Amino acid sequence: MYTKELPYSIETEQALLGSIIIDNEIYNKLTINEGDFYLDRHKIIFKVIKSLIDFWKCVDLVMVRDFITAKKIWEEVWGIWYIIEIIESCTNSIFWESYDKTIKEHSHRRKIILESRKLEKIWYDEDIKDVYSRIWDLQTWLEIKQKKGNTIIELCDSFEKFLDDYKNRWGLGYWSPYPIIDKYTWWIIPWKVYTIVAYSWVWKSNFSYSYITDNLKKEKKVLVFSLEVQKEMLFNSLLKSYYNINQKKIIKWYDYEIWDFQNLKIYDDVYKLEEIKAIVKSEKSDIVYIDFIQNVQTKWNSEYEQMTKIAQELQQLAITTNTTIFNISQANNDSRFKDSSKIQPKGSGAIFASSDVIFALSRDWKNLQMNLIKNKYWMSDKTFLLIPDFSKLQFDISKELQDIDIQEEKTDFSL
Repeated sequence: MYTKELPYSIETEQALLGSIIIDNEIYNKLTINEGDFYLDRHKIIFKVIKSLIDFWKCVDLVMVRDFITAKKIWEEVWGIWYIIEIIESCTNSIFWESYDKTIKEHSHRRKIILESRKLEKIWYDEDIKDVYSRIWDLQTWLEIKQKKGNTIIELCDSFEKFLDDYKNRWGLGYWSPYPIIDKYTWWIIPWKVYTIVAYSWVWKSNFSYSYITDNLKKEKKVLVFSLEVQKEMLFNSLLKSYYNINQKKIIKWYDYEIWDFQNLKIYDDVYKLEEIKAIVKSEKSDIVYIDFIQNVQTKWNSEYEQMTKIAQELQQLAITTNTTIFNISQANNDSRFKDSSKIQPKGSGAIFASSDVIFALSRDWKNLQMNLIKNKYWMSDKTFLLIPDFSKLQFDISKELQDIDIQEEKTDFSL
């Protein structure tokens, strides 16, 4: 997908590290830090040098050798011979400023490329005119900065701030209640369509309550079209999920704070598609939940035509209103034990085609699982184990059931 190689220079990084070991005074004049190095072993060697200098130790070949021996990090730095190679690569330490500047520029350019790749994921499959307008704005911004005569480092620093402002302006970064899935997808992104699909009796509606309450706690304006459940029953369930207590403990209205739900509106009837669109546009909400989307009414007769029209119209509605739409969909078959990788929504595959992220709930004979089966922004085909507590309507995603990342222990470099 990506053709642009990240810029770096191993020889320059070696030369600067060698210069510091030869002349320790250079360290206090540097503009770079540990994160500016490209190679991990160079980051570790720089951290070793920093630890020695911070504790008023002389940095030379002997001290570096003793330190990495004591910390047992020979493999991480490729042994003493690599340290000797670093020292020999420094032909003259007086050029350290040039090394320092080159490494800093490479670091900033890498940040620009990586941030551009993130934006590419955000822009993927967007309305092409909207994408071109944003690219034009970005190009204009860069031209203005360049006319002011900024250095590449100043330009990169400003660009990072521009990206942060851009994300804040468009409301990105609404994380889910479950951090374990955050590394695979931005959970809530405006102008996107998300779908939870499942067979009967897999608690897909109850599972969505944790997301609804999480949005309310983040002060988002939420609309819920509950096309199957009575309004009172839904509100009772939200109380349990919001306060994490059993419903029997919530006896009267003064047992909860009504202002916690001031941004919530519940529509507990069967609506026509045009009515839902009109309500979403007038309410200007952040998040819209449509429970059991198959009950939305349209003028089309066949189920396939009906669901295709609904899916297409909701995708357009999300983009035009800058709203996140969250569908809860019934699967074709009532069997609870079907393979989630083959799950299909009831009525039309257009629900899948128009959704940006799709989660499927499924059960084997004893476990409840959530499956990330479509994800435009990162990885798909991920499965997570769910542990439900139905007395409180709380769901815990305990672990990822496949391709579990193994985190290596961090080396302690403190003396």
